[in-house]
Formats: sequence, C-alpha cells, structure tokens
Amino acid sequence: MPKQATPDYLSEDKKIWYQRKLSYFLRKYRVRNDLQSKEMAELMGYTPTRYGQLESETNPHPRFIGAINFLSSIFRLEPQMSLTEFVNFLEGQTQRVEADGMTLKRSLHRWEKSLLMALDPVDRGIRDKFINQCRDATPGNHRLLEAKIDLLNSLTGLSEEKVKAANKLIKILRDT
Repeated sequence: MPKQATPDYLSEDKKIWYQRKLSYFLRKYRVRNDLQSKEMAELMGYTPTRYGQLESETNPHPRFIGAINFLSSIFRLEPQMSLTEFVNFLEGQTQRVEADGMTLKRSLHRWEKSLLMALDPVDRGIRDKFINQCRDATPGNHRLLEAKIDLLNSLTGLSEEKVKAANKLIKILRDT
C-alpha cells in the first residue's frame, strides 16, 4: 500500500518562522552551556552536518517541520488545546487551563509568572491592547512586537517625567 502524504498545514513563512525559533533556541542553549556545534551534535545524536542544518535560520529542517506540521494536524482536532496541555496529556497529567482564562489547574511557568507580575500594575485597557497585539503577531509583524517590548524595557527605571515625555513623543510621532 503506498504511503499517504501528510497534508502541509504550514505556509513557507511559518516554516521559516519555526526554523528561526529552533535555531535561536539551539544557539542560545549551546552558548549558555559553552558547547561547540560538534558537541551539540553528539548530545543530540546527530552528525555535525545534520546538526548544522538544525541550527540554520533560513533552511527549514524537514524532520522538524514535519513534526510541527503533524502537531498542527493534531491541534486542528482540538484547537483550544495548547502544546503544553498536549504534552501533559501524553505524560498522563490531565491538568488543563480553563477556556475563560481565569481558572488555572496547573502551575505557572516562570515566564508566565514574570509576565503576570509585569502586567499587574498596567491599566487593564492597555493590557488588553498588548495581549491582542501578541495574539495577532504573525511572522511579518512579530519584529514590531519585539521592538515595542524593547522600547518598554528601555523605559524601565526612568523617572516618571521622562516616561511622560516619551509618551508625548510617541503620540506626536503616531499623529504625523
């Protein structure tokens, strides 16, 4: 019986976006642990050439993209399920985050706690706008979102007067 082809759910832009994420993760891990590419290849069970393909930013690795594509087909069956929830399901943990976003039946990740703490003092309307921008981030506009976050980080620690002046400048630039 001939092998049936898996439908391709990912656009070329999305494949490159995922590959860049993988590349960033692998390079960050390698640098943080002071490893050479050859050592990373050995840790992962790949040849140095094959590992180099995984760390490439521009050439989506077929096996990685195939796995993401497969997971995309799974999530089409259960669109409200996150990857974390799916992995928990595979590991026999049935904790879920309720759809209303208010009831958490699992521990928060460190980054989730940091984000909640950072957003806590922010006006709810501004938080909602920021969350919507995050939801709407696509491969084409995620750099704009990252730039906004960088701008927020650069304003951290400034006096209230300087933040107000920056806000006025942003409003002027937006209106022109």
